[in-house]
Amino acid sequence: MLQTDGAIFKKPGRDVRTPGHVCAETKKQLISFIGAMEGKGVRVYFSNTPYLASGVGKDEIRKYESGFQNELGPVGCFIDKREDLVFDRKYFFNSDLHLNDVGRALRTDLLITAIRKIAIAGSCPSVPGT
Repeated sequence: MLQTDGAIFKKPGRDVRTPGHVCAETKKQLISFIGAMEGKGVRVYFSNTPYLASGVGKDEIRKYESGFQNELGPVGCFIDKREDLVFDRKYFFNSDLHLNDVGRALRTDLLITAIRKIAIAGSCPSVPGT
């Protein structure tokens, strides 16, 4: 996206309770994709999307994140936590899925940090429910 400076998104953000469940067909496709990538020597990791701060506390975010990660944890590794990706409205451009230039820089820094943790640990650092 070009020209994403500023913050013009005014609507409510995405509900932190979603996604709450991965349907069986999607899970099957993810398992198949990860298997194909592993066969090619490629590692696959899950990363959360940034959420717009909506006054929901971290305990509630952790509760819903835990359920989702417990469901997908056996399929693959989460490299970050949803609670660390709750951003202020000023970081969103024209939707709750489009970060502006400052928000993208912040998200990129967090992603680099998460990837470095994996490189240092040599394995998946995420533990569902923590």
